[in-house]
Amino acid sequence: KLSIGTVTSSGATLLPQVARQFRLRYPGVTFQLWEGETSRILELLGDGSVEIGMVRYPIDLSQYDALLLPNEPLVVAVHRSRKKTIACKERQVSLQELSSQPLLIHRKYETMIREQCEAVGFTPTIVCMSDDVTSILTWADADIGLAIVPRAANGLIPSANLDYLTIVDPGLETTAAVIWLKTRVLSAAARNFLREFSSLYLDNTNKRGKQCRTKQS
Repeated sequence: KLSIGTVTSSGATLLPQVARQFRLRYPGVTFQLWEGETSRILELLGDGSVEIGMVRYPIDLSQYDALLLPNEPLVVAVHRSRKKTIACKERQVSLQELSSQPLLIHRKYETMIREQCEAVGFTPTIVCMSDDVTSILTWADADIGLAIVPRAANGLIPSANLDYLTIVDPGLETTAAVIWLKTRVLSAAARNFLREFSSLYLDNTNKRGKQCRTKQS
């Protein structure tokens, strides 16, 4: 049995593919999946409920070994009735175009978003902050504002109302990581899963990542 904790946006998009490949090689392994925000995943790692966690930066890596995933752009989820109020081209929108829009943001990205908005000359109008990507997407679906989320959240909630536009000029990015405690000896299942994850998402690309350093039992 392999216990994994994951933030919702990454777990919904990255884990299924690697889990499928892993199950083909190791059909005897079963999974326990825990979902939550990064702070919750760190708690689960700390108390031993999970061996592996998928989290989003910024975090303090001093206690963890990690596989850093490629940088991921932030996108804006906009209700189609509101889309006509912003100028966009080829599924991209400049950050400046959001200056007059009500924004829904994840609390983790507040500092980055405020700093980047102020750098291009405006103070963002943040009408809701949340620790849950799903919640702010639901609010965007209700046309309360524009949700700024990682690209992996595209399609996280089923909705025909939302369009997802990549933010440019400047672009905003986030980074996800697969982490495990330095002080914990990983099970064979966890070590094999990390190798499968690295092979699928890092080894076959030219993108940035750290070499997986698993502890031998």
